[in-house]
Amino acid sequence: MTHESEVVEAITDSYIEAVAAQDAEALLALYAPDVRVFDLWTEWSFEGVDAWTRQITAWFDSIDGGAVRASFDDLTIRGTTSSGVVVADGYVAYASTDADGTPRSMLNRLTWVIEKRDDAWLITHEHTSAPVDESHIVILSR
Repeated sequence: MTHESEVVEAITDSYIEAVAAQDAEALLALYAPDVRVFDLWTEWSFEGVDAWTRQITAWFDSIDGGAVRASFDDLTIRGTTSSGVVVADGYVAYASTDADGTPRSMLNRLTWVIEKRDDAWLITHEHTSAPVDESHIVILSR
């Protein structure tokens, strides 16, 4: 039997690899066709992997030839593999370097609902957020 931490580790490892390679297809393969994403940017929600594909493609296009990496920290895992649902929450950091060498970074709070679908564990819900200060500026670092 697969342990909850193994499920989350496999997804985070694949996510990190896909982001570093800027491989939208590999990244999107982690999501269920009917995924619902509450992302920090641009849209209220993304309903389904097709809508999420547009956002991921736009993100990778915005990197403009530079490098990008993702890392996860302080993940808490809830649920059981025997129930078919695992929830992970924590922090995901993104760091990139534009083609001209300009560094950028941000930290998001992250929650994933991961469900067993046929023989695969897929993200069925993703929610990212960040706090907003008193002047309505989004805080992207701790």
